[in-house]
Amino acid sequence: MVIIKGDVKPIIPEKQFDRVQVLIRQRQFTRPKRYGVIYLLSGLLRCKECSGALCGHTQRKPKSGKTYSTYRCHHHLNKGNRICLGVTVKKAKLEQEVLEEIRKFAHFHFEESEANEVLAKDETNDSVEDLKAIDMAIIRLKGKQQKLLTLFEDSSIGKDLLVERMNRIIEELDRLQVKQANLVAETSPREKTKRVSLLEKVKELNDDLFSQSDKIKRSILQQLLKQVIVAKDGSIEIEMYEL
Repeated sequence: MVIIKGDVKPIIPEKQFDRVQVLIRQRQFTRPKRYGVIYLLSGLLRCKECSGALCGHTQRKPKSGKTYSTYRCHHHLNKGNRICLGVTVKKAKLEQEVLEEIRKFAHFHFEESEANEVLAKDETNDSVEDLKAIDMAIIRLKGKQQKLLTLFEDSSIGKDLLVERMNRIIEELDRLQVKQANLVAETSPREKTKRVSLLEKVKELNDDLFSQSDKIKRSILQQLLKQVIVAKDGSIEIEMYEL
């Protein structure tokens, strides 16, 4: 997950938002107990089968009291096989594999820095156009959201239809706003400089990267990675932010 600090205008007026939240609160997901576990890849994993998020999941064995942690497809956990057949991977194995790929990439990047600079110029132009398209899509969705609320207040549509359509819009808005935040972070010269500096530190650490605290490793991964797509067989596709 990418977090951008700053003032953010609310999507809808506060009173209207509160009314809708009352209607959809019953559908909120309760996170499993985490037993103090730090999930290095929280918010970064996507299931290749259904494109849903993979969430950290820790269980304790009743007899031994030992815990074991995995990343599991959120859609499969909550909706079963009819939505997704499910992807489950061991937490430690996946995190080690991703860290190793980042370590190798750090060495490769600085050997190929000139080629990377040329590619970055072309990609930035595409990102600007993508941001414009996202802005327009968000404006259209906000208009639909306001129209739905007006219809509901006028008793033109019922609660069930409001909840169904509002959830679709909120889900799409969330997706677009995450994509927008990612693009802003990716194309910002300041953020690029920070990522290059961080990658230099990863290169210097080399094998010592694996012995860093979980908090440090998580910070590194969250700043450098856009997403990691995980297939049912455990294979991964890593997408990094532009440097």
